[in-house]
Amino acid sequence: MIKKTIFLVLILLRVSLGFTQSIFENPITGVNPGQSSPYSTNQITNPNITSPGIVRGSVPSGENGNNIYNASKWNGKRFNSNRYFEFTLTPSSGYQINFISFTYTSTISSGGPTQFSFRSSLDGYVSEIGTPTSSGTTIDLSSSTYQNIEGPITFRIYAWGAANANPTFGINDFAFYGTVTSRCAGGTTRWNGATWDAGVPNLDTEVVFEADYDTSINSIQACRIIVNSGVLVTVSDSSFIEVKNETTINGNLIVETNGNFVQNGVGNLAGTFTGRATLNKTTPVKSEWYYYTYWSSPVVEETIGNVFPNVLNDWCYSFNATNFVDTDGDDIDD
Repeated sequence: MIKKTIFLVLILLRVSLGFTQSIFENPITGVNPGQSSPYSTNQITNPNITSPGIVRGSVPSGENGNNIYNASKWNGKRFNSNRYFEFTLTPSSGYQINFISFTYTSTISSGGPTQFSFRSSLDGYVSEIGTPTSSGTTIDLSSSTYQNIEGPITFRIYAWGAANANPTFGINDFAFYGTVTSRCAGGTTRWNGATWDAGVPNLDTEVVFEADYDTSINSIQACRIIVNSGVLVTVSDSSFIEVKNETTINGNLIVETNGNFVQNGVGNLAGTFTGRATLNKTTPVKSEWYYYTYWSSPVVEETIGNVFPNVLNDWCYSFNATNFVDTDGDDIDD
């Protein structure tokens, strides 16, 4: 009976360890690491995460001390938003971070800071996370707040309350645990010219076009799109391609007059578009001179004058969507 109990305990330990993966860590070894900001020597990151390293705020001053990221000037009885150590993690395009925990060990000298706080950039460093201490601890990050992080996130350890400016507080080592997964949870399907090798795509699927494709066959929804070199993808009239994240055009993409290419996402969550596309748009000739057609697209750094260089100014109008008014051709370059 005793042997069976031990065996079960070992299985549970193995399962637990299997789900605890370091995604960003640094044992901080070397001569006077605290003199650098950021300090990234010897750090280890998941292949789909980047980080500048551990950084100190504008007030703490780097201090000597081997194998420790050391700093002084943690004095002051009140919280100071400029006294902190900082860790920034940025997932690669198309990936997301699911945090489990943050662990660190630290050392303070005699008279060092007495108050500590751990916060994140998700709410502008307002809310307390866990209970950091002078010697280090493990802080739980498994709540939904720290799951599916698709953009940069920064964590800070604040410290204050030292007896004077000279006592030090330093990080001996740290590690973030969690997983880094593709935003395209549905895997990859490839178009070979006749069929999809892993089934018809949807908004959770990465799509790779290895041969020409025309959406007159079927409109496409995808998590991410890659058009291989030498391949032509055509968005025909009355059809569309909708992409949740990134688009990479190594070949050619053509969007016809009544076709639509839609790429979702806002701000840091917006997917990137790499490559070139051709947009074919024709306007039917109307029988009266006062008929007109609106063309629009969510683009930046472009003007009506650049798009239609051969059209007379007084034949062009812009539309102010905020006020629902037309603007005459004098504002053609706005």
